[in-house]
Amino acid sequence: MRLFLAVAMAVVACGLVGCHTAWYESEGGVTYVVDDVGARRLRPDVDMVELTRGAGRLMVTSMRQGLPPDEPILVSSFVDIDDLTQSSTFGRIVAEQVASNLAQQGYKVVEMKLRQEGIFIKERAGEFLLSRELQAISASHEASAVLVGTYAVAEDMVFVTCRLVLVEDSSVIAAHDFSVPIGPNVFRMLKQSSPVVR
Repeated sequence: MRLFLAVAMAVVACGLVGCHTAWYESEGGVTYVVDDVGARRLRPDVDMVELTRGAGRLMVTSMRQGLPPDEPILVSSFVDIDDLTQSSTFGRIVAEQVASNLAQQGYKVVEMKLRQEGIFIKERAGEFLLSRELQAISASHEASAVLVGTYAVAEDMVFVTCRLVLVEDSSVIAAHDFSVPIGPNVFRMLKQSSPVVR
């Protein structure tokens, strides 16, 4: 009886104040929040700084071999997984924010402005090695590692992979994956796509 009364009261309250459910729908690469009466609003952006700060922290804590903090880490813009020669405002800001967190943790970070085709060579499907050009630049900076990353744009999410790669053999010593919902700011940054040149 008490359960019946509780349910009845909830139904009455819902009718009085209005109960709303919401879901997401995408259109033209933009994600909207839609309520039960069909009203749409742009999906809110997440805190990018917090996401990338977490990525930097987790990369350091998961590092499988020590990297002396005084050895430079070169940083490159993150690139589109479907076209390794292309980056975007999104790829550049994510790389810079992760690099900033590494610097805050005491690592020596050096930013590069490289042609994106100078970053990776594709050895086999899904496998990427650092190019000879990048290895030579790293040696000139006496850098032991390079922060690189890729991102994949899906319907309403961007999937990001960042890696800390040793220059000498292209082995990955730390990595972190995270996803970013496509809100209005992320959508705008993804649209600003272009090759990065020196």
